[in-house]
Amino acid sequence: MARKKGVLAIEDKPLDDEYLQKGVNLLLNGHDTETIEFAFNREILQTRQRNNQSIKVLNSFTELAPAMGMAGTLIGLVAMLVAMDILKV
Repeated sequence: MARKKGVLAIEDKPLDDEYLQKGVNLLLNGHDTETIEFAFNREILQTRQRNNQSIKVLNSFTELAPAMGMAGTLIGLVAMLVAMDILKV
């Protein structure tokens, strides 16, 4: 495409991959390879930090799951006893 319509024609066609689009935009804006490498390394670091934060949240869910299960069991037992008229609420 770049050979037929020129390098700027690449800019007109958006890419599905946002990282590839970012790299193409940096190239088209005339940035050198060192700047592009720095930008991608920063992007990778930010993605890792976001992923690590998500992992921490999910790990906290795994710690809370047994307690939530026990609470659900107790609520179910109380509901069952009320339904059987054994426990008056």
